[in-house]
Amino acid sequence: MKVVKRDGQVVDFQPENIKKAIDGCLRSCCKPLAKPASNDIVKVYDDVFQCIGVKDIISVEEIQDCVERSLMRNGY
Repeated sequence: MKVVKRDGQVVDFQPENIKKAIDGCLRSCCKPLAKPASNDIVKVYDDVFQCIGVKDIISVEEIQDCVERSLMRNGY
């Protein structure tokens, strides 16, 4: 899968960046990740991957929307 960054650059999808996106969202609105492997964060992580689905290309904004929606659904 490819990701279109905000500057228009197309890069390979890197799953580890989802954790960074979750952490960034939490830091900007709530609280930092206490334990990256906690059950709540694993649920958010899984939700994000379901939201992303199997696409050839996705934008950073779409991924960010998935992260935000998942955090809200999980009480953040």
